[in-house]
Amino acid sequence: MNTSEKVNANSQEYGLQKIHQVERRRLKLSGATHYEKLSLAQQYSASKLHQYGYQLMFIRGKGPDTFAIFLNKEKMAVVNLEGEITLSTDITLRGGSD
Repeated sequence: MNTSEKVNANSQEYGLQKIHQVERRRLKLSGATHYEKLSLAQQYSASKLHQYGYQLMFIRGKGPDTFAIFLNKEKMAVVNLEGEITLSTDITLRGGSD
């Protein structure tokens, strides 16, 4: 394989990765899939929030900046990587097309 073919193959692979990334973001994840991505501390906090009717909606961030968003009707809770729960937050959710 010459250099031109390698570059073309790498470009196609990168393009497929980007397409997969966009498609993955559009998928609805099941609750179990979301919970597997939470830290142990976040899972503990999630169990406490569930007692008050909160449901895990999504997870954002990477590494130490990972946080989980929970909703209970109009109320929102944010749980950071260490499991700390914040009930008063200024996060605004975008409307979905569901």
